[in-house]
Amino acid sequence: MQLKPHDIPRHLQRNLLPAYLVAGDEPLLIQESVDALRAAARAQGYDEREVLEVEPGFEWERLQHAAGNLSLFSERRLIELRLPDGKPGAEGARALQDYCAKAPPDTLLLVISGRLPGKARQSAWVKALEGLGALVYCWPVGPREFPGWLRRRLQHHGLQPSDDAIELLVARSEGNLLAANQEVEKLALLHGQGPLDGDTVAAAVADSARYDLNDLGDAMLTGDRGRAWHVLQGLREEGTAAPLVLWAVARDLRAVADLRCKRPAKPEWERFLRGHGIFRPRVPRIAGAARRGQRQEWLHLLSRCAEVDRTVKGVGEGRAWDELARVVDAAARLVASG
Repeated sequence: MQLKPHDIPRHLQRNLLPAYLVAGDEPLLIQESVDALRAAARAQGYDEREVLEVEPGFEWERLQHAAGNLSLFSERRLIELRLPDGKPGAEGARALQDYCAKAPPDTLLLVISGRLPGKARQSAWVKALEGLGALVYCWPVGPREFPGWLRRRLQHHGLQPSDDAIELLVARSEGNLLAANQEVEKLALLHGQGPLDGDTVAAAVADSARYDLNDLGDAMLTGDRGRAWHVLQGLREEGTAAPLVLWAVARDLRAVADLRCKRPAKPEWERFLRGHGIFRPRVPRIAGAARRGQRQEWLHLLSRCAEVDRTVKGVGEGRAWDELARVVDAAARLVASG
């Protein structure tokens, strides 16, 4: 079975399936889908939860052992397998297929992955999970769909947005679902239910935090090390979540690296970068940064973001904000050095 994120509330009105694979390109939709499945599992008596984090050197026998262990505390249990890069390898693929062929009773397997390319979505291990349960793939919300997605999210909070309110919020968030969701929740808190016009949105934006995620990216990509550090500290002091800041930094670095590696013709830059969630006002900054440094240097910065992600999740060394600052400064220094 295949489900879309917006199908989940209706789907969860029934009993849960034995397995779910939640994957895709949109961190917010992945997180919300996983949260909904966890909550439903708790409501249906899956009181014991075991988390398996797939890292280099992960022993796939652990999945088999988890499936075979009898629970001492609960009749039902949840096994949560986190697969960040979506690549279980040959051994992992076999382990997942074996699990699906002999799925234990009263056990729910929840596999959480990042992006799965088209070929990976057709692989045997994905099809096995899809056959036993469901694949929830969180596709990017494109520029054409984004205003409608934003309107539905506001309506879910009891707000009735005007067209100019939607237009302002679209421009404010630039297709970033995490940033858009922050704006929606802030408006719901400040404004309450009822009509929402452009003036109200403009006033809320004017009263918002001193810094936003694009401020950080712009300082980093123009080589302004001092401002990049100040914006990062401002975001931290204002309570911005470290995973959200890391997502924005990695998005910008990935866009620069991809532009540097694939080198599309200049007339295609805007369309090319839109696929990375980069919209027209920021295209010159991305393009300017892509002319600096070497291809491998940008790819190395991306790999450092993966290390920071481990730190954010509590499985890597160091402190998340310190490691973020090092990556941001290294990127700004690369741009500044030419």
